[in-house]
Amino acid sequence: MAAREGVSCTLCHQIQGDNLGTEDTFSGEYRIADADDNGAFTIYGPYQDPVARPMQNNSPYTPVAGSHMRGSALCASCHTLYTPTLEVETGTPTGNNFLEQGPYLEWQNSIYQTGSVQEQQCQDCHMADPQPNAYTTRISLTPNGAVNETWPERAPFATHSMVGGNTHVLELLRDYRDVLGIEASTTVAGFDEKIAQTRSLLQNKTAELAITSTAIDNDQLNVDVRITNNTGHKLPTGYPSRRVWIQLTVRNANNQVIFDSGAPDANGHISTDTKRLDPTCLAIEKSQDFDSNACYEPHRDVITNDSQIAIYETVLGDTNGDITHVLLHADSYLKENRIPPQGFTNSQASAIEPQILPVGVNGDADFNALNNQEGSGSDTVHYRIPAAGQTGPYTVDAKLHYQTIQPAFVNSLHADAGKVNRFKVMYAENPPVVETLATASAASN
Repeated sequence: MAAREGVSCTLCHQIQGDNLGTEDTFSGEYRIADADDNGAFTIYGPYQDPVARPMQNNSPYTPVAGSHMRGSALCASCHTLYTPTLEVETGTPTGNNFLEQGPYLEWQNSIYQTGSVQEQQCQDCHMADPQPNAYTTRISLTPNGAVNETWPERAPFATHSMVGGNTHVLELLRDYRDVLGIEASTTVAGFDEKIAQTRSLLQNKTAELAITSTAIDNDQLNVDVRITNNTGHKLPTGYPSRRVWIQLTVRNANNQVIFDSGAPDANGHISTDTKRLDPTCLAIEKSQDFDSNACYEPHRDVITNDSQIAIYETVLGDTNGDITHVLLHADSYLKENRIPPQGFTNSQASAIEPQILPVGVNGDADFNALNNQEGSGSDTVHYRIPAAGQTGPYTVDAKLHYQTIQPAFVNSLHADAGKVNRFKVMYAENPPVVETLATASAASN
């Protein structure tokens, strides 16, 4: 039961500081020390000179100061994950390791890395609610809940809010607590609070959206929309099922919609999902004449009709170079246009880990660049909207949408097993939430 409920406090706090942030400890290869001769385990905290006796008297742990508890390298142990690549036809390991997710490696190539003027660690956004400057507190209580006034006050401290970006899975956990066997140790109110915290993080710290230009050119309305990534990693980051996209809606003087690119439906689908969900694209093995390009939306720098959508995502390629949604078949990226963090450069990416380089953005001069300066953490999409026969002024509304589990990754679950089928039912009954990260509006004559 305890293992099913996720990572516990004592797991993270027992991770030793040696070799963190290196290949030796990535993919869950962290180290936890054995108990000493008295049966006590070492447990780390960020503060110097911890008061050890209370914990020793009430648990099998001896607290020790560990500065590594404040650093992103600790998080990298699990969140830098390589998976082995298997041959599609035989299931034989190729010997290659595919970077399933690498936010730590992306962060190392950002303005927030350790030692920079704007240094921010993972914990600063994902573990700590904003606190007043110089706020101090006694972080421990006695067994009866009282505060021992002789214990030291500590600052800064993390509230361990553990907020990420996945409201959809939180909603599934909340709504199926009984089926999943977590009803006794969770509450609906608790999940609602965490969903609200997650949504707040997404809406306030993730990205900015701006309509930087609108102009009429003969019978064409030109609109430029810029996304700026405010996170310390790529947008979106994490498991490859995630995507971010722009919805751009234009109305004429009569408030009639004359252009609408990227509108999601009630089930979280967008128009380009039709080709992604084609059975030939979802099949594990493809024919010799199969064309993966027909299965997904390419990176868009210029959009000329509303069937085209600016989608930021990864598209996995298998050992044959075909699109795949099976993680262990992933050998490369066919598309990797997620927006880098500010400060990201291709030269540094090559030195850190070539698998974090963008793929499929060639020819887009303002991808991760402003005024010919690389590392902007932004992308500008140029919309060229037919306006013949229309009358202005025009109203332009842009939305930046985000989804953690796009439909193709569920429809491509080919196993017919209890847990897989149960998840598909949950997903069908609770379609993938579309979160709006940012909005922008403008008018043009």
